[in-house]
Amino acid sequence: MSRDDQRQPHDRRRALRGLLGGAFLALMAMTALPHAALAGEGGGGGQKSEDPEVLRKIKMSPMLLPGRDRFSYVRLQVMLVVRMSKHLNEEVDTVTNLRPRINGELTEALTVDHLARNTLTTADVQALKGRIMEVANEAVGKPMVDEVLIVSLLVG
Repeated sequence: MSRDDQRQPHDRRRALRGLLGGAFLALMAMTALPHAALAGEGGGGGQKSEDPEVLRKIKMSPMLLPGRDRFSYVRLQVMLVVRMSKHLNEEVDTVTNLRPRINGELTEALTVDHLARNTLTTADVQALKGRIMEVANEAVGKPMVDEVLIVSLLVG
């Protein structure tokens, strides 16, 4: 028996493990994708859900804002809630299509002096939400954003 004959069963097992592992990952990805699509979590536009509560929540991309100190920063991620109306689908599409503009104007408009503290009061958070709603409605051109939900706010 040569040395190559001794390695073949081990190599076959390794190849079989790799094949089974890849098949398992593919199966997990196939089962996870429909659940994400049903939950409306696909960060892109065109959320086509029948539930108006899911439809009217638009997740914005995270914003990195400079902090007060030299190497500090604030990471803010929000979700915009579009008002309920007869033209909900058109308004959601309008706000979804204007997300880059809204995100840019929010980045320019938000001052981080009141965010750079480690202790924020409820009044500070409510003022921040009001300011975000005001800037988003100005970017859209109409009062379409009814509420702002803060998904994450990290000060580093």
